[in-house]
Amino acid sequence: MKLKDRHVNSSVATMAGSLNASLVPVANILFDTLLALELSLEAASASIKGSANFLLCLALPGKLFGMFSDWDERIKCAIDHAVKPLDEIAATVEGVRKAVGNLMAFLPIFIHKFKPYIDNAIFEQVHFNYINIYNTAAVSILEETELLFQDIVFQLSNQKAKSITALCDASKDILNNIKLLRADVKRGTM
Repeated sequence: MKLKDRHVNSSVATMAGSLNASLVPVANILFDTLLALELSLEAASASIKGSANFLLCLALPGKLFGMFSDWDERIKCAIDHAVKPLDEIAATVEGVRKAVGNLMAFLPIFIHKFKPYIDNAIFEQVHFNYINIYNTAAVSILEETELLFQDIVFQLSNQKAKSITALCDASKDILNNIKLLRADVKRGTM
């Protein structure tokens, strides 16, 4: 489990580093470009509205004509109608810019939220349970095999023939290897 957790944490750190290295510079450039575009659109809208107000308020014929008719109101309405698409585009660009800013600000939290999915992709819990069951079964089989070889060693240890002594020594070696293997399997299971 500790090895699996280390592997998951390492994978998340690798993914975070990779995303930060590749996504953050592009997001910064996109954010700056969107900010410049938003400011340009807002400045264009403000200058159009300001120049219309300037012409209507300062031009003497416009003032005189505006006193006796709704001509200045119709001009302001027409300018507002003409500038409305600029304002809408500026609002859309502002929304996209804020989304890019939020992506940059919350990228570590976003990556952390994906950790359970990475954990599941690396090693699904169901499969880990299967391995745990297999290891438990392997420990049981190794314990039985160990008992069998202990019996073989005990029965052959009193014999004096060279072939029997060789079998006894080989059985002792196999018994030691089985003990080591069982200990390793138990360590992996528990």
